[in-house]
Amino acid sequence: MIKSIFIRFFSLVLLTLVIIVFIELSFRFLFGLPKTLKINDNVITDPVLNHKWKPNSVVVETGRSIPYTLYINSQSWVGRRDVSIKKPDNTLRIFYVGDSNTTGPVKEDKKMTTLVEKELNKKLKNGKHIEVINTGTTSWSPSLYYLEIKNHILKFSPDIVVINVDMTDVRDDFVYRKLSTFDKEKLPIAVKPSDTKSKELYRLAPQGMIKVSPLQNELTKVREFLRKNSAFYFHFENYVLSSKQKIKQKVKPQPNVIVNEEQQDANWVSHSWTKDTQHNVDYSMFILGHTIAFLKERNINVVVTGVPLYPQYSGEWSARPHTIIKQTAQKYGALYLDSYELIKKPVQKADRAKYYWEEDPTHFNEEGNRLWADAQVSFLLKHKSILFDQ
Repeated sequence: MIKSIFIRFFSLVLLTLVIIVFIELSFRFLFGLPKTLKINDNVITDPVLNHKWKPNSVVVETGRSIPYTLYINSQSWVGRRDVSIKKPDNTLRIFYVGDSNTTGPVKEDKKMTTLVEKELNKKLKNGKHIEVINTGTTSWSPSLYYLEIKNHILKFSPDIVVINVDMTDVRDDFVYRKLSTFDKEKLPIAVKPSDTKSKELYRLAPQGMIKVSPLQNELTKVREFLRKNSAFYFHFENYVLSSKQKIKQKVKPQPNVIVNEEQQDANWVSHSWTKDTQHNVDYSMFILGHTIAFLKERNINVVVTGVPLYPQYSGEWSARPHTIIKQTAQKYGALYLDSYELIKKPVQKADRAKYYWEEDPTHFNEEGNRLWADAQVSFLLKHKSILFDQ
């Protein structure tokens, strides 16, 4: 009896394995193995910038419902072409600085910066070519914007620098401050690389570092292994994500809660701030202000804007950071682009998935990049006499 049960159980397991192998081989034959890496696999450490994009790399990102390819040039900037140190004649260079929203988690021709360059060259009739360079890098913040501008961008003769301040920036600066060395003016000289092992047990969110259990961390590793090595799992998960996007299921954003209590004091999207929150906001705005002053001292035009996230429009998160960014920009003499107000009406009238990723309300999708690009172009042309008539 026991032997019979064992044989049947063994046969069932064997049959299941045969079916799984058959399905996997069929998918490999029909679609091939997944040719992809996680975007974060394309990040390397840097002794001054903490981290940057891997030079001369190409990554196919399939973790979103619409896959896209990220191209990085030899300067660790977003794009296929390298930027010459000597600026071509009759060229105006606009450098965009920011984090993942500036990078643009969308196809190359759908990125906000690509659209801005195209539209400005179409609409400006001053005989000059507009060259837009996208230096947006995942999880960067004012500390790293300052270091990138000071150590790299400056040598490329920028005419305009647009700084996109994200709602994650105070949180990131909070983390990077502990890794920083400073000059006598209390400005960062370098931000050393983070401890990779300790970072594995945390996930970054606008509200702070959310602690992940060891079990969740291991499950994440299993999922990533399957996506990389199983054609069936890879395509099945993509199908599920795509279907979810099509039927526009309502997915509630992560609640405004931080598991790691220490990080609550870096949560500037909270509706209530502690004294420590204000202190951390002041630090990031101090860095931003000195970055503006650094550029203006060198006769470089500066535009500052905040990156509006959907939970700020829904009321779950506070929009107060945009007011703080505006005050800092005006205090130090930069032009302030109010992205939050400029796109407010269309965002609030539409379903969330119209302009933000269905699975991620903190990053613009293709339509969102177009909306944001239109706001940027409109603002830049409005200040044409200051920015372009040189």
